[in-house]
Amino acid sequence: MCETFVWNLNDSVVTPEHLAQTLIKDYVLPQNHQVVIMRVIQEQLSDFKVHISASVGD
Repeated sequence: MCETFVWNLNDSVVTPEHLAQTLIKDYVLPQNHQVVIMRVIQEQLSDFKVHISASVGD
C-alpha cells in the first residue's frame, strides 16, 4: 500500500510535531514512533531547503 498526502510546510498550525502525532493516531502506531516520524520530516525539510537554495542560486 502506498499513500500520498500534501502538507503545506508554511502552515504554522500544522507543525511537523502535529503532523507526526496525527499520523500516529490515524494509523494506530506505537507512540514511540512519533520521534522517528518527526526526525524524518525534519530531514526531508532540510533536504528541501538545500534543494530550493541551490535552485534559486542558479
